[in-house]
Amino acid sequence: MSKLNLAALDISALEPQAKPYLIYDAKQPGLYLQVSPGGTASFYVGCRRTGGGPVKMKLGKADRMNVTTARIHAKEWLPKLAAGEPTPAQQRKRERITGEALATVGEALETYIKVVSSPGYRNKPLRASSATGYRYCIKPISDWRLAKITRAKVQDFWIDSDQPYNSKLNTMRVLRTVINFIIERNADDPEFPLQKNPVDVVRRQLSNTPAPTNRKMISAEFLPTWFKATSERGTLVADAMLVMLYTGARRNEILSLRWEEVDWAEKTLRLVDTKNHKSPLMPLPQEVADLIEPRRAETGWVFPGEGDKPKIGVQTDRRAIVEASAVDFSCHSLRRFYARCAEELGVNYLTTARLLNHAVTGLTGHYSDTGEVSEDMRRASALICGRIGSLTCPEHNVIKVAFGHK
Repeated sequence: MSKLNLAALDISALEPQAKPYLIYDAKQPGLYLQVSPGGTASFYVGCRRTGGGPVKMKLGKADRMNVTTARIHAKEWLPKLAAGEPTPAQQRKRERITGEALATVGEALETYIKVVSSPGYRNKPLRASSATGYRYCIKPISDWRLAKITRAKVQDFWIDSDQPYNSKLNTMRVLRTVINFIIERNADDPEFPLQKNPVDVVRRQLSNTPAPTNRKMISAEFLPTWFKATSERGTLVADAMLVMLYTGARRNEILSLRWEEVDWAEKTLRLVDTKNHKSPLMPLPQEVADLIEPRRAETGWVFPGEGDKPKIGVQTDRRAIVEASAVDFSCHSLRRFYARCAEELGVNYLTTARLLNHAVTGLTGHYSDTGEVSEDMRRASALICGRIGSLTCPEHNVIKVAFGHK
């Protein structure tokens, strides 16, 4: 560390070193020049706060500011820094932090959506449909101020809210995600109002409280009635529901299916809009092929909606089928029924997981995942569809076969 008259120094001729080095000004106390290993020279002013530790502030780069200007700024800021006044950079940071702390949950959610929807964010950018769902979940508490959220406030909402259990649970999940995101953004500031997530109090309660079972199921006894009402409905959505029944696929996976993803020669179809962001290849059951073949095309949506978009809404048809069959169900009920048939028929666990596009953990699942439609998957699919056919048309007969494991 040296002390020189910076005005008499040829700053552009200074050589960089392996580590940053400082040259203090002999004329103005607290002013010094820092030269980085990359050769960048910058003016700084530094001192020790009254009753506190050292503090410094960057004044500017030497190629954009002369020594005279640097001395004027150093003389102005030296007493302010000693008195504990925040630097402009610290002030901007405080304003940002204060703004985020005083923001509402709805505003914080929009910040979260903007960041995680950007391309390349953690390899899984947020989809537009997920963002819409998050906004819907957070609607009951969108006007809450982040800085005012406490454990007691969260707990009171959980106890007093008239929302259904699953709706409250989804609201808490999104709130917890948003608060974790804001806390992570301000993790280096010990004065940020939120240091711990207040939603964790509800999370701990949930771990000790069994969730009520509110899953809609279709029993084998009422499947013929449901199947008849759905077949007679004759709409695109009704056909899509029958495809869900015969494939066990999720609603979005079927409604977003395109003709380009149906391979008639190999009798396969590829699911694209999946929950786990994978694009698995699935067997094409003959029942599904017979159902969609009359509308067969080379390109476009298998179940087209308005304009160049797939069919989205299913509630109108669902209510009509419920009224006609007296069987209350959801699209996911069809997936559960498919899985139950696989279990009753003794289909191998790994094969069932592949057909349902479930993640299979462990080395065995990793090694057995070839990305192709295996013969076990084809046989299991045909057997499950045969089982469904025997329930909807009792004259059909199906022989139970075990696939490797019972």
